[in-house]
Amino acid sequence: MNSINTLFNLDNFLELISDLVFIKNINGQYTNCNQAFLDFIQKNREEVIHKTDFDLFSKINANEFTKIDKEILKNNKNKLLEEVFILDDGQKAYFSTTKKILYDNGKQIGLFCVARNITKRKEYEIIYEDNKTLLEYIAKQSSLKVILDKIIYLSESRNINSKCSILLLDEEEKHLLSGSAPSLPDFYNEAIDGIEIGPTIGSCGSAAFKKERVIIEDIDKHENWQAYLELTNKANLHACWSEPIVSSNDKVLGTFAIYNEKPKAPSEFELKLISSFAHLASVAIEKDKNYKLLQEKEILILNQSKMASLGEMLENIAHQWRQPLSVISTAASGVRVQKDMNLLDDKILSDSLSSILSSTNYLSTTLDTFRDYFKTSNKKAKFHISSCIEKSKNALQSSLDEKNIKVIGDIPNVEIYQIENELIQVFINIFKNSYDAFINDKEENLILITITYTDNEIKIVIKDTAGGINKNILDRIFEPYFTTKHKSQGTGIGLYMCKEIIEKQMNGSICAENTTFSYEKKDYKGAQLTINLNR
Repeated sequence: MNSINTLFNLDNFLELISDLVFIKNINGQYTNCNQAFLDFIQKNREEVIHKTDFDLFSKINANEFTKIDKEILKNNKNKLLEEVFILDDGQKAYFSTTKKILYDNGKQIGLFCVARNITKRKEYEIIYEDNKTLLEYIAKQSSLKVILDKIIYLSESRNINSKCSILLLDEEEKHLLSGSAPSLPDFYNEAIDGIEIGPTIGSCGSAAFKKERVIIEDIDKHENWQAYLELTNKANLHACWSEPIVSSNDKVLGTFAIYNEKPKAPSEFELKLISSFAHLASVAIEKDKNYKLLQEKEILILNQSKMASLGEMLENIAHQWRQPLSVISTAASGVRVQKDMNLLDDKILSDSLSSILSSTNYLSTTLDTFRDYFKTSNKKAKFHISSCIEKSKNALQSSLDEKNIKVIGDIPNVEIYQIENELIQVFINIFKNSYDAFINDKEENLILITITYTDNEIKIVIKDTAGGINKNILDRIFEPYFTTKHKSQGTGIGLYMCKEIIEKQMNGSICAENTTFSYEKKDYKGAQLTINLNR
C-alpha cells in the first residue's frame, strides 16, 4: 500500500488536482483520494480508505465500475472513457475518466484514476440528441399515441426513479384526458382521466389552468393534492412537477409531468427536460391536429368535387333519358290509339313492348352507372378495368356526343384490386377535362387509352387530340382550385382530386405532359395523363 502512495510523494499532491482523484489497489480497495472525490460521494476519508465500490456505492454503480477496472487490468492497457454515476435520487452524473495502471517492479499493483465531471456538457448533449431523435420520430410516425409513448419512455430513461405522464386538454378546454402514462398504475390513470382543470387541482390541473409550470416537491403537504392523497399514496407518488404543453399560437394543449416516489425538488437538468419534452409533445400534438384538419379538408374538397359533378351527371342522365323516354311514350301511345281503333294486332303489340323493354333496360344501365359513381365505399375490391372505363364513358356519353368525341382504345379485360368508384371519378374528371379542351365539334375529336400491365402493376395512358396544355400552367394543373376556365365551367378541383385519389387512396402515381403522336396516318398534339397503379 505504501509503495503506491510513495509514487506520488505526498498526499497533498492529490489536492493540487481539481478533478476527482482516487487510487485503488489490485483488489479494488481505495488507498487514497482527494477532497473533491470525498465531497462528491459525500463521505469522509475514514469511510472510504480500504473499502471497495460495493462498500461505498449502489450495486448497479459498483458492478459497472468493477467490470471496467477488471477489464483494464486484464488487458494491461490504460483507458480513457465516459462513466455514468447513478445518484441516490435516480439522476445521473457523467465523468470523463482516465484510468492508468500502477506498477511496482513491472507488477500491477493498482489503478490511478482521474475523473472530470462533464455532467453539464453531457446534459446539453442529451437534450440535443433527444430532441433530434424525437423530431425525426415525430416526422415519420403517424400515431399520436405511439409518439407520446416514445416521449415518455425516453424521458423516464433519464431518471430511473421517475414516472412521467402526458395529459391532453379537451376541446372545451376544461378537462384533461389521458395521453400517455404507461408507467403509472392503471387505477391512477383511470381516476385522473377527465379531471377538471383549476388553480388548485393537483399539479397538472393547476399548470393547465394557470398556463405556467407548477412544481410541487411534496404532494403529501401541498394544498393542491389534499383531495387526492388516498390515490397518490396508493400509487406511491410523493412529488409532481408539471409543465403546460403550449401550441405555436400560445394555446394550452395539455400537460407534461414528472412524478417521483419521494418528496423532491427538481434539478436544473430535470427542469430543462420538462421544458424540452413538453415542447416536443406540443410539436407532436399540433402535427396530429393539422393532419386531421388536412384530412377534413380533403374530404370537403372530395365532396365539393362530387357535388360539382352532380349537376353535370344529372344533365347527362336527363339528356340520355330523353330519347328512350320518348320511345316509351310513343310506343305506349301508339298501342293505346291502335287499341281504341281496333287496329292492334299481336305483332304491333310485341314490337311496341320490345321497344319499351329495350328502352327501360337502357334507363336501368344509366342508373347503375350513376349509382356506381356516387358510392361512398372506399374499400378495395377486384374489378375489370375495361368495365370501369366503360362506366366512366357512359356517364358522360351525351356530353361526348355533343362534341363528336370518341373514346377509343384496345382495353384489355384485366382485373385490378382497387377502389372502383373512386377510379370511375378519376376517369370522368380526365374525360371532362378533355371535353372542355375541345373547341371544334365539326370534326372527329379523340380520346385514346392505352393500357399495359404486369402481374403487379398496371399503367394507364390517356391522351387526347385537343392541342395540349399551355406550358406555362402545366406544372400547376394538379393544384386545388386552379383553373383556366370560367367559374361557370369549372371549380379547379377535378384534377387535384384525381391526384389525391390516385396517390393517397390507391398508392399510385399520376403525371401530365404534352405529347405529339400519330393515329391512322394523321398527326395530333394533345395532353397525356399517365396513371400507374398496383394491381
